[in-house]
This record gives sequence, C-alpha cells and structure tokens, in this order.
Amino acid sequence: MTGILRGADVLLPAALIVALTALPAPAMAGGARGRGETIETAAGPLTIVNAHENEGRGVEVFLDRRPVLRDRAIEMALVEKSFPEDGPPRVLVLAIGSGGNACPLLLRVIDVGRRPVFVSRQFGTCYDEVDVSETGGGEVRIVQPNRGGEPRAKWVYRNGTLRGP
Repeated sequence: MTGILRGADVLLPAALIVALTALPAPAMAGGARGRGETIETAAGPLTIVNAHENEGRGVEVFLDRRPVLRDRAIEMALVEKSFPEDGPPRVLVLAIGSGGNACPLLLRVIDVGRRPVFVSRQFGTCYDEVDVSETGGGEVRIVQPNRGGEPRAKWVYRNGTLRGP
C-alpha cells in the first residue's frame, strides 16, 4: 500500500497527513504560531514553540499563553528536567540549541513559581552531556563536562539566583 499511513483505527493517504500538518495553527498571545510542547506546571501550562513550528522566528516560551522568553538566536528548546518530580513542576531546566554543531547544547532555568517568572541567562559548556538534580530545599544543581577535562562545570539555582562559572 504505497502512500498510505496506518493509524490506530483508520487509513489515511500520506499526502493528506502532510497537508493537514502543514496547516497553520491558531496564533498564541504574542503572535507565536505552531503547536509546541506544553507542560502543565504549578503556575499553568508552559508551551515551548520551536523555530520549525514558528515560521523560523526562533524559540518562544509561554506561560499560560503569556510570553516569558523569545530568542531568535536559538532553533530549539526542550525540557531537560523539571522539579519537583512528583507533581506539577515549578522549576524547569531547558536544553537549548542554536541549530549548529559547534555548541550543541546550552541551558536556561525557568522558575514559574516566582513573580515575575524567573528566566536565567543562557549558560553551559556546550557539551550535550548534563546532570541535573534537586539537592533539597528547592536547590537545583546542574553539572556539565568542562572543556579541557576536569573539573566539571557546576551551577546552582535557588530562589531566583543562578550561581556558577
């Protein structure tokens, strides 16, 4: 069956599926388009709209349909880890990429529990390996390999402050 994609209960021509996915999505507050990834957080839905979903305008992040981050220099963002792990997240660590291979991964912290919402500067060592953990008392520790070997680069986020190299 050439050109047919088999779904759970239906058969649809592949051309129809391609046409449907190419339709523009309704605009979000602030003008972002695309479906994006939505995570239910302690402060409401957080939606990440990446460049390929956003007419190439970079990454936009919305909390409850209000923009909290717009960055035209990056192509994609995804949630690397979120805390607490046993309920709606309040602190999210985003892995971000510019689309090139010179620096495949940088990071940002978003704390939706703060008013205004805390969005960190971009940080990281460009390595795609990252260890993110909650150390207690709302503290989040982020560790990445350092260029040239040890010691590893470490950042700590707590209550609206990101400390590190």
